[in-house]
Amino acid sequence: MDHALEEIISACLIDSRIRDLVESIASMSKEQREEFKKKMNIYFAGKSAKEDVQAYRFYKLVLERHREILEEVRKRERSEG
Repeated sequence: MDHALEEIISACLIDSRIRDLVESIASMSKEQREEFKKKMNIYFAGKSAKEDVQAYRFYKLVLERHREILEEVRKRERSEG
């Protein structure tokens, strides 16, 4: 598993706000996610600050792999429980 994905999974386990955001994206329809992606690309276009690049990568990864993230979060919660 790549480092960025692992960081997001760990953040979901620690911070409910991050998990809520991932769950919110996961609950969107495919069309809603595509619209969100378009808006995100427009918003981050031309931004090069470190924080902006990190935020863009976060959203891009969550949009592409939200199911995998939530599956792993739930799996780890069950194993801790």
